Amino acid sequence: MNIIQHTQTIMRGMSSSALILLLAVATIAVVSSCGGSHRYPQELSAVDSICKDSAEVAMSRLQALSEKYDQPSADAYDRNYYLLLKVKAANNAYQPLADSTIFHVLDFFRGTAEKDKLCQSYYYLGKYYIKKNDAPQGLENFQKALDLTDENTPLYFRSCIYNQMGKLFVYQEMYDEGLKMYRQSFVCDSMQKDTINMAYSLKDIATVYSYNNSSLIIQ
Repeated sequence: MNIIQHTQTIMRGMSSSALILLLAVATIAVVSSCGGSHRYPQELSAVDSICKDSAEVAMSRLQALSEKYDQPSADAYDRNYYLLLKVKAANNAYQPLADSTIFHVLDFFRGTAEKDKLCQSYYYLGKYYIKKNDAPQGLENFQKALDLTDENTPLYFRSCIYNQMGKLFVYQEMYDEGLKMYRQSFVCDSMQKDTINMAYSLKDIATVYSYNNSSLIIQ
């Protein structure tokens, strides 16, 4: 008796309810196996890993990969990840892109299950609006990024979101809200024992208190 015949024999002996349950479980298994996140090229992941500490090197490597990924014929996931990395590296090198790249990246990842990359897309759109001096739009996108964070989000990145929101609140003289954001940023820095950014966060907190005291004196 071959495998197919054996399976048919087993299924004939099952009740209808048991058979329905078996089919449901099999369907879920198939859907789950097909619904995993996209497998990105190792060379792009390698660039991503150095964007934070070696942004200019990352920019150079991305330039070398442009003919492969910055093409309409490239896989859509890979191309938009490549473009997101371009935005990320440029921002970390203090050379933010002024074009509409981040809008296209956001539109793409909004229609996927790539939650972490959608989160990053909102963050860098927020940074885009900072350059445009549009604080309300910047805050709106940083909040969307924050809403997408979870236990898998790196503490460093979460700290960056809080810090940027703090700056925009303070810029609008919303000192209480700014202070809350800076404190949350400090908590993230403390949890990862990042003493350098802890010092920066404390400086930001002290700055808010100085602004508050100045406004009280003026009043």
